Amino acid sequence: MTYYIGIDGGGTKTEGVLTDSTGCVLSRALDSASNPNDVTPEGSVAVLTAVTARLIEGAGLTDRDFSEISFFGGIAGGINHGPTLETALREIYPSLGALGIRSDIQILLSGELPMGDGACIICGTGSACFLRRGDELIRIGGWGYLLDSGGSGYDIGRDALEAALRHFDGRGEPTVLSDLLA
Repeated sequence: MTYYIGIDGGGTKTEGVLTDSTGCVLSRALDSASNPNDVTPEGSVAVLTAVTARLIEGAGLTDRDFSEISFFGGIAGGINHGPTLETALREIYPSLGALGIRSDIQILLSGELPMGDGACIICGTGSACFLRRGDELIRIGGWGYLLDSGGSGYDIGRDALEAALRHFDGRGEPTVLSDLLA
């Protein structure tokens, strides 16, 4: 039997599934952020290892099954840290079958634009736009929450809190959050 682990790791949470070769989901696991730009590559590996261990245990698999498992992680920050994460995970799981770590954009592009040119936008904790033209992948934005976060969850949350705080300072109107923040 062949098994597949797919992990979507972001700036807020990391979610994984383990399926069999028919696509039947055998286990799911959820953990904290795994973007190595935010939690360090070591922190990212720790989260990915924890999710992987829970997936394997939840599916009732053992060390003997590792060579039958193909692993793919689409990780925010994977553009810069993919090879480092792959190497670390391979050291932890040396008998694992196929192993790949790429950017979370690969998940989005593969799911929404499996072939051909197009563009996709990620609007999670952070935000970025990616365009695929032939074999070329072009990134627009996505430079992190401190510098470039327009339309992201971080940006929207910060703007809401800022509006509530302006009310406390006497510089703005009350908001729904004003009382909650107090």
